[in-house]
Amino acid sequence: MALSLPSHAAEPPRVGAALYGLQAEFVQLWSAALRPHPAVTSGAVELTIFDGAYSEQTQSDQIAEMIRARYDAIIFVH
Repeated sequence: MALSLPSHAAEPPRVGAALYGLQAEFVQLWSAALRPHPAVTSGAVELTIFDGAYSEQTQSDQIAEMIRARYDAIIFVH
């Protein structure tokens, strides 16, 4: 994945990953693979992983909060 940011960007873009739950093996592997991504480890992107705790309402509330907080991107996994 290539990422280019304007040179005037004061803060890295914020990416939120809204996961339905973190207990499934696939989701654990997927979220664990996000953390060492070069864009994250270099600080080019700020990543926050949200655990919906297998609750549609919790996940919906987390997504709404990311929208209110003006995250630059939201990854949604249900």
